[in-house]
Amino acid sequence: MRTAFAVALRQLPPRERAALVLHDVLDWDLRDIAELLDMRLDAVNCAVLRARAATGSGIGPESSPR
Repeated sequence: MRTAFAVALRQLPPRERAALVLHDVLDWDLRDIAELLDMRLDAVNCAVLRARAATGSGIGPESSPR
């Protein structure tokens, strides 16, 4: 299972991968991710949701982005 998730992560576009890892794994706030990645807040939210759908993950502390 861990290997399948790692493969799925590698197939994500870089910004989606970064947003997912920063939010769901490292528990960063969406605003901080938006600033770091130079993206709008709503774009970060969408990136996290798309990445979760693509990887089948619900690994974060919550079921939806904050």
